[in-house]
Amino acid sequence: MTKYHFEQLLLIVLDNAVKYSQPAKQVTISIKEEERFVTVAVRDYGIGIPRDQLEKVFLRFYRVDKARSREKGGVGLGLAITKEMIDKYDGQITIDSEVSKGTTVELSIPRGK
Repeated sequence: MTKYHFEQLLLIVLDNAVKYSQPAKQVTISIKEEERFVTVAVRDYGIGIPRDQLEKVFLRFYRVDKARSREKGGVGLGLAITKEMIDKYDGQITIDSEVSKGTTVELSIPRGK
């Protein structure tokens, strides 16, 4: 993965984490190295995403809460772009979330790609 693409992935995920962390802007970042992947996890403690909408967040222009998203800016492209970039490098993106408790996004990037 190029340095530029890695920076773009982090920027998108961190921007979302800060944007949807209310009222405290607390974000935790962790890195785990495994044999095949390096995984970067970004956790926020914000509004969360309902379980039935988790897969939809990767669709272009999809926003979980249209009204709240307009207030915060953005058009619903960030996670769709992230998914496309991760797929290009044979990586994985997973999202775990609980409404009112926060969201964790994990980017698993193949080592040496």
